Amino acid sequence: MGFYMAEGNTSPALEQTLRDGAGGAVNLTGATVVFRMVPLEGGDPVTGTASIQSAEGGVVRYPWAAGDTDLPATYRVFWDVTFADLSTETFPNSALAAEWVEVAPTA
Repeated sequence: MGFYMAEGNTSPALEQTLRDGAGGAVNLTGATVVFRMVPLEGGDPVTGTASIQSAEGGVVRYPWAAGDTDLPATYRVFWDVTFADLSTETFPNSALAAEWVEVAPTA
C-alpha cells in the first residue's frame, strides 16, 4: 500500500487493517499499538501512539503530529503491537506486505 502526503501536512490520518499471515484481520482486543515510520535513506524514525479503530477488525489509525511529515522522503511503515498477554508483533510481518508513505516536497 502506498500513502502520499505533501510535506508538512497533518491530514488525512493514516488508517490500516493489520492482517495475519493468512490474510485475516488481527484481533487487537486489549492491545496497544505504536506507529513507526522509518526513512529508507536512513535517519530518525517518526513514532507515535496509534489508536485502535476496530479491535476485532484489526483497524488502526495514526493521526499525524506537527513535524511528522516535515522531511520529504520515502518511509517504510510499521505497526508495533503489544497484545493483552504482553506478547509483541510487528506488522506488516512479511516483506510482501510492505507499507510505504511518500512525503512529497511542496516547492
